[in-house]
Amino acid sequence: MTRWIICLATVLCLGVAAYGNAKELTLDDIFPTDRVIDVQITVSERDWNTIRFQSRNFMDALNERRQFGPIEHPYTYVDASVSIDGVVFPKVGIRKKGFIGSQSHTRPSLKIKL
Repeated sequence: MTRWIICLATVLCLGVAAYGNAKELTLDDIFPTDRVIDVQITVSERDWNTIRFQSRNFMDALNERRQFGPIEHPYTYVDASVSIDGVVFPKVGIRKKGFIGSQSHTRPSLKIKL
C-alpha cells in the first residue's frame, strides 16, 4: 500500500508541476519523510464497478499475435476527482493499471490520468 501511495504521489506531484504551479518541486516535496501524503480519490459507484470488474484473460494477453502489434486494451478510463494534500484535481481519468492489471475486485491498482 505504501509503495502504491508513493508512486501515486510521484505521478500526481509531477502533474501539479506540469499544471503550471510557480513552485519548483523538490525531492522532499514529492517524498516527504515527516508526514504521510493525504490522497483521496472520489468516483461514482457506477464507474467504480465498471473499472473494478474489468479484467484481461492471461492467455489472450500473451497470445502470439502480440509480436506483430499491440492487442486490444480491456481497461477503460472513468471520470474521478483526486485530492492530494488538499489540492483538488476535479476531473481526472482512472482505470486499472498494467499489462495484466490488478485482478483484485476490491482493491485494484489504479492508473490516474491528469
